Amino acid sequence: MDHETISTLLEKAVLAHGGIDNWNKFRSVCATLDISGATIPFLYTLPGFKTEELPEWEEDGQVWRRLKVTFPESIVIHSREQISYFGEDGLLRRHDYTVDVMGGASGANYASNYRDIGGIIVPTERRVYAYDDSGQKVDNPLLVSIDFSRCIVPRGIGKRVDDDGHTHDRNP
Repeated sequence: MDHETISTLLEKAVLAHGGIDNWNKFRSVCATLDISGATIPFLYTLPGFKTEELPEWEEDGQVWRRLKVTFPESIVIHSREQISYFGEDGLLRRHDYTVDVMGGASGANYASNYRDIGGIIVPTERRVYAYDDSGQKVDNPLLVSIDFSRCIVPRGIGKRVDDDGHTHDRNP
């Protein structure tokens, strides 16, 4: 990572999610992880991404820092501009986008129930809601609900997580 061009928010988020070194070990499985949004914030560190920190956002008594991200033309994505919200701990809490191929339908994708999966901190629950013109979540209807109950780490990478959420070092 080029620390002179990367925002402090993005740097904090990358570290909170396990750091770039642990992420690099997982590059071969990033397509699988992308379904849970685990590529955020690591994806934003790649060449061609533009980031801009926006004013803080308050929701449910929490204050989140916001990062507007513009994807490079070389990446096929449902929404060129997206906004990620990070908690005080640096973890992704919400991710806003519009689905251009669906007539601009909006989505506020909430990440929760984080677990350490081989050294990468991954949200195991995702909930997607619409949001209104002011950016406020519209509670009903719930558009998407994804729960990951069993996460398997490729052999020999990082740590393993048991069914109770405890992490254990893998044997080398």
